[in-house]
Amino acid sequence: MVQAGLFVFRDNDEIERGGNLKCELDKAIKGSQIAIIVFSKDYASSTWCLDELVMILDCKDTYRHTAFPVFYDVEPSEVRNQRGSFADAFSRYEEQLINAGSDTETGKMKKLSEQPNGILELQNQVLSNVLKGGKRRLYNVHEGADKINQAICSKRVLVVLDDVDKLDQFDTLLGTRVFYPGSKIIITTRKKGLLRAHPAHKVHKVEILDFGESLELFSWHAFGQDHPMDGYVEQSKMVVRHCEGLPLALQVLGSSLLGKSIDIWKDALSKLEEVLHTDIQKVLEISYDTLQDDYDKNLFLHIAYFFIGVEKDDTVKILEKCGLHPTVGIDSLVDRCLLTVENGNKLMMHQLLQKMGKEIVRKESPKEPGRRSRLW
Repeated sequence: MVQAGLFVFRDNDEIERGGNLKCELDKAIKGSQIAIIVFSKDYASSTWCLDELVMILDCKDTYRHTAFPVFYDVEPSEVRNQRGSFADAFSRYEEQLINAGSDTETGKMKKLSEQPNGILELQNQVLSNVLKGGKRRLYNVHEGADKINQAICSKRVLVVLDDVDKLDQFDTLLGTRVFYPGSKIIITTRKKGLLRAHPAHKVHKVEILDFGESLELFSWHAFGQDHPMDGYVEQSKMVVRHCEGLPLALQVLGSSLLGKSIDIWKDALSKLEEVLHTDIQKVLEISYDTLQDDYDKNLFLHIAYFFIGVEKDDTVKILEKCGLHPTVGIDSLVDRCLLTVENGNKLMMHQLLQKMGKEIVRKESPKEPGRRSRLW
């Protein structure tokens, strides 16, 4: 092949395995147009070989490289159907990938990033997980971004960034966003605008549960089974309707009612008509607390109290006179999934978000309604 003018990189087993060789092999596989894989009986027993095979197949799918298998003293069907020595080996390799092979970093972005040196701590966590426990203390954010970029562009990773709420978190935690073939990056955020600023390959909007799914989820937490117990069916349906498909609320309320008598259930349902459960209130308030200024916070509370179901244009005209800049404010609330515009340009809000807003105002003066900023 060399005489024919083809550059050949041969994976020589006589060369000592090591970090430098791995980088060289990775670079060679990515830079090659054709890969010839020699399958022998002991091929699958080598994690090194299987890692290379995964990379070759990823490059085949991603970059349309060509791969040719050669079967040496082994039947093609054993490899294709994972029989014989390949069955156990592939099973062990798959288990390794599930348990440790895909490096995962899950973090509550908002909580950590707002602490002193929070971003740096997150970078250390990401790098430690990607390097499988390797300790490389970082001293500044720019160094961290460079180190992360070097680490994730040379190996397949699964990175989960949970609750991203600022643009700079993308750059500081994902480097230049050049990823190794086959890598998966999952980002959850309450701000749709972040995904527009950094175009994603695929955006998935988490939908609320339908009634049947809601009743099943609630039942697992309230009864330890997928349906309500006899005597609690109607009360369970009332709770489910109250939650309007929000999984968090179904889980919290179900757990709080587990093992309680029917009298407690009825009283709890009566209380829910007036105030939210404390744990639900705390979680929902996170989105409210992250609104960028008092203009947007006041706008949210005004809409929650007085403008649900009102046409957007009419709402803007009224609230402009209050100096709340409602046009840009409503756009911000929609971006953070606190508000929707639907049904003929009408403002709509999840029932529990509306109750969360009313509870914020109620707590201004729990015993003297006349001293609250808004009355209902």
